[in-house]
Amino acid sequence: MKKEQDFSPDRDPECGFQDSKKTFWLSFNTGILSKSSDGASQFFDSASIRKTGAVYRIHESKDGAVWFFANAAFYTWKTNKFSAYRYFGGTFSRYGDMEGLGFYGAFLGEDHEGALYIYELLSTITADGTAFPNFVTLGYLAKPNLHVFHNGVWEKISPPSTARNLYFITFLLDRSGTLWVGSTNGLWRYKDQVWDHFTIDPTDKKGMLIYAIVETNDNHFIIGTGPAAEPICTRLFHFSAE
Repeated sequence: MKKEQDFSPDRDPECGFQDSKKTFWLSFNTGILSKSSDGASQFFDSASIRKTGAVYRIHESKDGAVWFFANAAFYTWKTNKFSAYRYFGGTFSRYGDMEGLGFYGAFLGEDHEGALYIYELLSTITADGTAFPNFVTLGYLAKPNLHVFHNGVWEKISPPSTARNLYFITFLLDRSGTLWVGSTNGLWRYKDQVWDHFTIDPTDKKGMLIYAIVETNDNHFIIGTGPAAEPICTRLFHFSAE
């Protein structure tokens, strides 16, 4: 740990966040800086907290822990100390040798019960902690590998059992805490540990891919679909699950 006056970042901040205690967090390539509401600051250099790779999101969970999500690993600040973990096929593994084969993690959000949803892709991790996802042949899709962390337990969510050759494309955790998934097989909802399937365009016989899910202010959704040949939204639909 260094004093603020000894801190000289070698690049612009990666990510910033203010938690419920009014502490402001800034992530840099060289480490993580915290500034409390009384002006006191602490800098945790990368070596001391075993930070590698760029932090793309900071999140405070309902239990008061502050999470720092990077592509190849994540870090938590709880009870005044940092812990570092890596993604490893559905388990939270204490930080070890990062180079080689690992997992690329994407934080999706937290529901009302404090469950955190994370999506993983198999990836190649370089010595500096940078993770490069090993995408499948289609290039922009990934096999279902969805996980939830709740009450200290990390569990894999089984994909819809009726779907063959299913790939996930986009995700939305809505305001009610329900997870929506756009896929190569239409729109799916994961609620109360059950998958439900929705057909967006009944006239479509080929099954358009779902590329975008946006929640509106009236708790409805705008769904963007398009053909597999071009990974872009070509049509928009107004959708309600009610």
